[in-house]
Amino acid sequence: MNTTHRILLLARDAEQREHWKQRLEPWASVSCDIHSLPDGESHVPDVIVTDQLPIAEPLGSVQDLVAAGEVGIVGVGTQAGADVVLPEDARGRELLLACQLLVEIVRLRRELSVERRRRRALANLADRDPLTGLANRRKWDRELAERLKALHSAETAAVLGVLLLDLDLFKELNDQCGYVKGDAVLQRIAHQLAADIAPQHLAARLGGDEFGVLISGLLATDVAAVAESLRAGLEYRCEMEDGFSPKITASAG
Repeated sequence: MNTTHRILLLARDAEQREHWKQRLEPWASVSCDIHSLPDGESHVPDVIVTDQLPIAEPLGSVQDLVAAGEVGIVGVGTQAGADVVLPEDARGRELLLACQLLVEIVRLRRELSVERRRRRALANLADRDPLTGLANRRKWDRELAERLKALHSAETAAVLGVLLLDLDLFKELNDQCGYVKGDAVLQRIAHQLAADIAPQHLAARLGGDEFGVLISGLLATDVAAVAESLRAGLEYRCEMEDGFSPKITASAG
């Protein structure tokens, strides 16, 4: 049996299901119950053959893959939501050819999906500071230009606030406690910034101990208060192993 192709059969009639199974089993690994499928992506069916669309049985985690086209559907005697439609009296040869065709289509769809995810991951890495996970200077510069352009073309009373923050005496902290501790402080500051900003704002590490926040969608009278709240939220007492506990503060403008 060729186990590289996985077919799930969902039929109302057990005799019909057995007929499909006998025709497809020499070519594919066939299951007649979604609940019997082992967990894991490697066991997700390539094609579902069914005469009950919409499918009455809950598909669980497979449902999202069906919606994305990464699991194909052969509808027998039914058309709603099927990739390939066969008449109720379709012969076994026709069913096999339909499944063979759809397996290849699904394979291509999955390859495209993997490629899209890979490109999104690479694009995200290119825009992220590797130490803190915040946006990097490249992302900051692009967002700043885009938001300024959008602001100039929109009729709104809102402004774009540009907040720059530096950690106070950070060089001395690095010199006294080491760069590992200094990196931990930067990560803590980044985490706090990310937690404190609203979804429409953007926090970035611009370099060294310099951070920036783009504050969007607020009136000019509100930006200063938000900026001060963000700055004050970064202050904390940093506990070191030797008992030294410097207070971390930031200056902002």
